[in-house]
Amino acid sequence: MEFVIQKQQKEAERVYIEAEGVKRAQEIIDASLTDRLLQYNQIQVMKSLVTSPNTKVIVTDGKTPMILGQ
Repeated sequence: MEFVIQKQQKEAERVYIEAEGVKRAQEIIDASLTDRLLQYNQIQVMKSLVTSPNTKVIVTDGKTPMILGQ
């Protein structure tokens, strides 16, 4: 029984450490995220959609794309 408790405690510590790492990574990303970078990434995604054989038509209002199939 003691082994099971220790195993669960170690797993809880692992999950906590992982969550701390994710939190730090998100803080770093958030600090460098700008509207221009987001716009650039959106353009790159749109370019990849245009060249995709599965995408037929892209209709957009400049804000949110709507992808239509056949």
